[in-house]
Amino acid sequence: MSYSRELLALDTQTINLSTVVHEGITCCQAGDWEVGLELLRKAARKENKESELPSLYYSYLGYGAANFEGERKDGLALCLHAIRVGKDEPENYLNLARVYLLVGDRRRAVAATQHGLKVDAHNPDLLALRRSMGYRRQPAVSFLSRDAWINRFLGKRRHQRLGTELPEG
Repeated sequence: MSYSRELLALDTQTINLSTVVHEGITCCQAGDWEVGLELLRKAARKENKESELPSLYYSYLGYGAANFEGERKDGLALCLHAIRVGKDEPENYLNLARVYLLVGDRRRAVAATQHGLKVDAHNPDLLALRRSMGYRRQPAVSFLSRDAWINRFLGKRRHQRLGTELPEG
């Protein structure tokens, strides 16, 4: 039996809160969401008013609730709380962006990803998410709409000059 499963088997009163939280976050990061979320829920049952949980606890619990349990509103609230508690943690922005994508708010997902990349410009998960979402550069003439002919023309020239592919459509 793995260490994580051993922790799940223990009584809530006998567990060490920080150990369970750490192991739950580690399981979530490794992709074992079932065990990770159960450990984080176990920590929630153990939590007392004096304990301070790390921001990643709220972030992973929020994304897990939104993605795997369909609790999108609660998940979003937990991820936003994680940002308030830990603004310097790029994974909080990653999970917030993932939840925004789940609720269909691409604009806020992009903004969360950009905030996370300001904290850690080389975070591979944030960079991968940004690539998967796609991102646009600022219009060449910022006070005109993207659809203005001059912005479309200058945007095509910029793509040619930079050697990037234009999106389909």
